[in-house]
Amino acid sequence: AVSGMSSAMPLRRERAATLLGFDGPLENTFDALAADDVSSELLAILALAAGEATRFVNDLIFWSRDDVAVLAPGAEFMRRNADQPQRQEPRVLGELAARLASHGAAFAGLGVLLAGRQALGDEATRLAQFTRVEHELAVAAETFQLLTRVVESSTVDRAGFAARANHGFATSSELADLFAIDCKLAPEEAQRLAEHVVIEASKSGIDATTLKPELIDRVALRELGREVGIEAETLSRCLAPKRFLERRGVLGGPAPVAVRAALDRDAIVARLDAAWLRDRRQHITDAQTALLARRDGILADPTSAWSRPPSAEKPASE
Repeated sequence: AVSGMSSAMPLRRERAATLLGFDGPLENTFDALAADDVSSELLAILALAAGEATRFVNDLIFWSRDDVAVLAPGAEFMRRNADQPQRQEPRVLGELAARLASHGAAFAGLGVLLAGRQALGDEATRLAQFTRVEHELAVAAETFQLLTRVVESSTVDRAGFAARANHGFATSSELADLFAIDCKLAPEEAQRLAEHVVIEASKSGIDATTLKPELIDRVALRELGREVGIEAETLSRCLAPKRFLERRGVLGGPAPVAVRAALDRDAIVARLDAAWLRDRRQHITDAQTALLARRDGILADPTSAWSRPPSAEKPASE
């Protein structure tokens, strides 16, 4: 592409692309130098990944709080609070949240840089664009590697999680289904009854483990004009978090069988991606070997620089 206008010299751009490990040249030489979509797309993908990961890290921060304490990163990531020595805090999670926020903002920063230059730009702006993207991707790789180490080192208080699930009303949607299916209520009536039962129970200091059929009948009599007659054993099964999960075994559901199947499928995709990455790296390595061999050949015989490549390497158009 030279300066963007190609050249009057008989350049073999296809050959150059092959020796540099590319699949081929961009046909429009101005586009080859002026286009910024690759840089923008790379940082846009990073911004999306950082946004998703930030929400996950915020959940980790909540679960690891002293008043929740159902998850704890490994000892290497815990630090004592200087003002309250009895407390240990996973400060690494705050560091990760800050890093991810920075990665998310990098895309906007690149947009400002690109909007402030001409189409081709000068050497300084093109270099600034390249180095910014290269640096951001390198730092992001370190960030996600750190997040991986934190997750792998973490211990989960399974009993604590179960207790919180049992004492909350996380399974209230199952209660609405119970009213609709077992009590033959219309969907809107079942939803309204479940909503008012949860509100009434919460006001009375009752949770899912202590909810009684009598309260449900009292609310149903007030809201629907009749009792529904739910049995205590049925109610207990309905609100049990374990049963709630196991019943949701459809594609994408949280049931163990569905989650294992999803992980198996994702593992296959990950292996395919890893194989693709190995192939691309090998392709670039082979191209570099050919490039260095071509360089050595030209140094040994400078006149060979003007010779055509072997027929096997000629583009189909030649």
